Amino acid sequence: MVLAAGVLNAGLGWYLIRIGRRSQSIILDANGKHVLTDSWTYFGVVAGLGW
Repeated sequence: MVLAAGVLNAGLGWYLIRIGRRSQSIILDANGKHVLTDSWTYFGVVAGLGW
């Protein structure tokens, strides 16, 4: 379940960054980076727990 949330957050993060850069929105870009950072945290937790 945590791994699926990490994958979904990674997709959402990349999407927000892409849309933020296309529309030149600093807020969307920053939110995308924040969500992407959360997904890296999920992946770290999954790796640390050994799946």
